[in-house]
Amino acid sequence: REGLPLGWEKVESAEFGVYYVDHINKRAQYRHPCAPSVPRYDQPPPPPLPVTYQPRPAERIQPVLVPANPYHTAEIPDWLQVYARAPLKYDHILKWELFQLADLDTYQGMLKLLFMKELEHIVKSYEVYRQALLSEVEARTQRKQWYPQQPNKNFQGNM
Repeated sequence: REGLPLGWEKVESAEFGVYYVDHINKRAQYRHPCAPSVPRYDQPPPPPLPVTYQPRPAERIQPVLVPANPYHTAEIPDWLQVYARAPLKYDHILKWELFQLADLDTYQGMLKLLFMKELEHIVKSYEVYRQALLSEVEARTQRKQWYPQQPNKNFQGNM
């Protein structure tokens, strides 16, 4: 009987799930009738457990340093800069199989840096263009507001 009070029944329904029927008061509920429904405030809550802090081991306190990207300070060879700007149709001229694997990794990082710098240049040039457009829009907006405020003058602007 799962500790149900007198007159209560547990019903397991495929449609409604598990619920409890009180046959005395002719009511039903989903909550177990013996489950506490509201917290009791007549008694103070139990005191919290004391918190003890454990000191961390010394090895975790030291910061972990990440080495700087070596390609930012390394000098990029001229031939690699030329290769980065050259059209794809000339790719076959360079014999990559003659390079050591470590060198290829280095050149790949340098190429990535070159391409990132090129992208940065493109973004900056578009930003300059965007700022110029915004300035022009602002100037035209101010002119449109200025012309109607001028009394008895007929301005024939190309608006």
